[in-house]
Amino acid sequence: MGSPETANPVATRAKGRKYGFACLSCRRKKIKCDGNKPACINCNKSKESCVYRDNPAFVGYLADEVRKSKIRIQELESVIKELSILDSKSRQSRLAALVADLEQRSSSPSPGSSAFLESDEPHVGLSVSYGGSVEYNIDENGRQQYFGFFRDMAIGGPYFSLFLLNVMFAHAMRHMPEDDPRFKPFDKGEFFMKRAMLLLLDEIKESKPKIPTIQGLLILGGRQCAVGLNSEGWLYTGMAIRMITDLGLHLRKGRSAMKEYEPDDLEVRKRLYLSCYAWDKYATVAIS
Repeated sequence: MGSPETANPVATRAKGRKYGFACLSCRRKKIKCDGNKPACINCNKSKESCVYRDNPAFVGYLADEVRKSKIRIQELESVIKELSILDSKSRQSRLAALVADLEQRSSSPSPGSSAFLESDEPHVGLSVSYGGSVEYNIDENGRQQYFGFFRDMAIGGPYFSLFLLNVMFAHAMRHMPEDDPRFKPFDKGEFFMKRAMLLLLDEIKESKPKIPTIQGLLILGGRQCAVGLNSEGWLYTGMAIRMITDLGLHLRKGRSAMKEYEPDDLEVRKRLYLSCYAWDKYATVAIS
C-alpha cells in the first residue's frame, strides 16, 4: 500500500521553475536567488541592499507572447468545432480559406526584407533569424543568456536600432560575392550606407547618446577606413569616442553606482568600451 505522499500524484509533482525573479545582486554574481522580498537570503547574509528590477523588457515580451498564443489556441478550437458540423463541400471550402489565411500569416516581413527596414514600428514579435524564431534561453537564476542586439530586435529593446542594422548590412555587403545577382542591387553596401546616413541625422539629435549609435559609428569608422576613406573613418570613430566619454563608459565606477545596471547591461557596456579602445589603438598604428 502506497504512502500518503505517493498516493497523490499532484503532491509529488515537481514544482514549476520560476524565471525572471532574481535580484540584481544575485544576477551579477551568477548565483541562485530565492526571490524573497524585500531582501533575498543571499543579500541578507552579505548585508547588501537587495534590488529588483520591475517588469524587465523580455519578461513583458514573453507574457505578451503567451497571451497571443492563448488567443490563437481559442481561435483554432473554435475552427475545429465549426468544421465538425459542416458538410463535406462546405468543409472543403472552409479549409481552403484557412490555408490561404495561414499562408498570409507566414509571409510576414523578415528582418532582411525592405518592408522590415522601412518600417518605423517597434519590431515586436518578429523572427530575428532567417531560419526561424528567436529562442530565449534563461538559466536557473532567471538571467537571459541570449541578450543584446538580436533579442532587442525582437522585443524593441534599447540595444537595437535601424541605424545599426543598416550599418551592419553595409559592412557585410562588401564581402558578398560580386557575381551573385542577389547582391548586385545593393552596390557593395552603398545602398544600405545611404540609408544609414539618413538615420544618423536622427540619431545625433538625441539628447543622450545611445549604445547602438556608438556601435554603428565604430563599424562605420572601420568600414570607411577599409575602403580608403581614412578621413571619413576617423570622423565617425571620433564621434563614437566622444559619445562613450559622454556616457562615462571610460570611468571606473564604484559598486554602488553599478547596482543600477543588470549584468547584461554591464557586459554590453564593457564590451563596447573595450572594442572602442582596441579599434582606436589598431587604427592609430595601422593608419598613423
